[in-house]
Amino acid sequence: VPPAEAVEVVSEPRAHADDLDGLPFPVREGTLTRHLGVPAAFVVGSRGCYYRCSFCCIQTWHRHAVGPVYRERSADNVADELLELRRSLGARIFNFHDDCFFLPSRPRTLAKAEAYREAFSRRGLLGDIVLIGKVRPDQVHEDTLAAWTRAGLFRAYVGIESASEQGIRTLNRLTERSDNDRALELLERHGVYACYNMLFFHPDCTMEAARQDLDFLRAHVHVPTNLGRTEVYAGTPLYERLSSEGRLWGSPFGWDYRITDPAIERALRIFARVFHGRNFDCDGINNRAIGLGYYLQVLDRFYPAARSEARRREIDATVRAVNGDTIAAMEELLAFAAEPADAATTDRFTEELRGRIVENDREFRGRIDRIQAEIFEAARRAGTPERKLGVLRAAIAAAGAAATLGAAACGHRDV
Repeated sequence: VPPAEAVEVVSEPRAHADDLDGLPFPVREGTLTRHLGVPAAFVVGSRGCYYRCSFCCIQTWHRHAVGPVYRERSADNVADELLELRRSLGARIFNFHDDCFFLPSRPRTLAKAEAYREAFSRRGLLGDIVLIGKVRPDQVHEDTLAAWTRAGLFRAYVGIESASEQGIRTLNRLTERSDNDRALELLERHGVYACYNMLFFHPDCTMEAARQDLDFLRAHVHVPTNLGRTEVYAGTPLYERLSSEGRLWGSPFGWDYRITDPAIERALRIFARVFHGRNFDCDGINNRAIGLGYYLQVLDRFYPAARSEARRREIDATVRAVNGDTIAAMEELLAFAAEPADAATTDRFTEELRGRIVENDREFRGRIDRIQAEIFEAARRAGTPERKLGVLRAAIAAAGAAATLGAAACGHRDV
């Protein structure tokens, strides 16, 4: 439809489905994605979210619908689906897309984790399967994390989002900066593989906020991460605020805004050009670094005979090198943006810095390709958990380990 002819249509809010146990299990067509030869499936154990993050379209959607904002399935219902997937499709890695996998209440989180553990145990799944979940940093405590690791948690997407006081306020995260540090430290201690994203740029970002975020990145330089800008989605509290302030332009297909601090606004425009490939390509180096540590986690869990401390140290050094390079470039970028410069000077700086990032990424890519190929070869030699001549060997023989692995973040299934 031509923009001039477009008409906004707003439908009446739909009612939530309250009884999730009464819904049939999702239809699964085709084969499952494989992670190092191990079948993996997505699962939804609950719907909705208790929180009110200003940028989040998910909580906005649930709050505009009719009914409770959070509903969950029983542990037995979830375990029945996992058992069916284990028997019919061989699934052993289950990626939960719940926005509240952990809960705001520690006692309720402990009870939920224990209910899952017992349900898995009764069905013979405990110790045979592993779980991936999303978690807020303020939900990670010694007891809650220990309870979920006993139920099988082995990877966590941690919702850090911001490590600055201003960023936490703007995004309405309702967390403390100390929560971020505690969460990553506890996850590492419990052997749960963690990664996180940071919404480094946001409408109220300042030089002080940027420095606080960089300090956090530096303190946790060994944890795989990615960073970008806070995007604005229709209906969210952030959208309503910026719209009322007259700071938005664009359309529902993509909104843009200017950051209040002119130095940070200049930094953002340079950042978007310099870091486009590393941060935003599906096969970008930050995504590859995140995947590298995950492959090691899968290898150690499902192919214990292939464990190698030397390989673990090399991956740690690689992640540190990638993150360290990003931090150094961001510091240089922020220093340049602190004072206005003419267009020609800005373009020269941007292209020079972008060129260095691209060149460094070539070295990082070769390093990651080699390590991942070694991981795949180690798994191949150990034999797949299900059968000695499994899909993994066939995939590697047909396509080559490096090519198969290099495409892992871009939607390939047999990885």
